[in-house]
Amino acid sequence: MSKEQGSQTKGESAKRAHAACVSWIPTTVDYETVDASGRKLVLPSVPAQSCLECGSIRVSPDDVLKAEQLRASTANGVTPTEGNILLYLHAPLPYVTKQPGEIRERYRFNKMLFYQWAELDKTGLGQARVHDSFLNDVRGPVPEHIDENCRSLEEKGLVEVEWGGKVAKRPFVYRLTPKGRATAAALWGLTPGAVRDAVTKSKFELMALDRFEIKEKVHKEYPQFRKTYTKPEAEA
Repeated sequence: MSKEQGSQTKGESAKRAHAACVSWIPTTVDYETVDASGRKLVLPSVPAQSCLECGSIRVSPDDVLKAEQLRASTANGVTPTEGNILLYLHAPLPYVTKQPGEIRERYRFNKMLFYQWAELDKTGLGQARVHDSFLNDVRGPVPEHIDENCRSLEEKGLVEVEWGGKVAKRPFVYRLTPKGRATAAALWGLTPGAVRDAVTKSKFELMALDRFEIKEKVHKEYPQFRKTYTKPEAEA
């Protein structure tokens, strides 16, 4: 979808009143589009801009896609960032696992959620999806609200988390509940194909790596998310 396709005008006579639209003010519009299944839908109050001279309306494709994401998430009782977690747990893998819909290790899951966004950004969709903010860390980017999002999904009965760590001496485990699998599948069906492809690709790549290989990959590809610190001699 182009910005031209996302524009609406109020009449040809008004258009001819000036050579080009140069003065724009913020507004909102109810935008007609289709969902991932091809069904018509109306997205309410999508951010837009209106020309002061002729009244032409322009809408950014990024804002349309964000509105679609918000609509799909709301319809399934979750926030967009919670929806990103469900999508990632639901995304297929290149091989059969004993526990589909499950990811082990907090470090791995942190980096997977980052790479979900990074892969979308590579395809030009990074600004077209609502996502968690990522904090710099000595081991690479960390989703700022992952714990509160997971606790919220637990309370909604959609995700089961085995909270681990060094004190507990066991790994974190994140898995979809039966209710979560149904919700994630519904959300997946409402998600554009390009987004599903990006999520699946990032999951394929990282599930094949161990945590040390993931650390090396993220530090090499995204050094700007690495908090400055002095390496031990053995790592130099």
